Amino acid sequence: MQPAKHRPWTPAEDVKLFDLVEKLGAGKWSQIAKEMGDRSDNQCYRRWKNKAPPELLIKYKEKVAVKRERIPGNFVGRKRSRPDIESILDEGLPRDDSGKICV
Repeated sequence: MQPAKHRPWTPAEDVKLFDLVEKLGAGKWSQIAKEMGDRSDNQCYRRWKNKAPPELLIKYKEKVAVKRERIPGNFVGRKRSRPDIESILDEGLPRDDSGKICV
């Protein structure tokens, strides 16, 4: 089903949204949108963000910040898994006596 474009939220949708956030958890916006029917994940997140009590919103933002901090840590010290693209492109090209590529 296509998400609703500009249809206002109903009180029943608000109740359902908050029930689903409690059941599935804040951050599971695509799952929540599927359960909502004709609302997109972005619509659900924005509606929740605008209607949620400040303390819930703060907890959610802290949770997201912690996740974002962890992501770069997964790649520190990792060796390159593939060679430089320039070395592959330069391979086999004609060169002059000084080693420069002849065009």
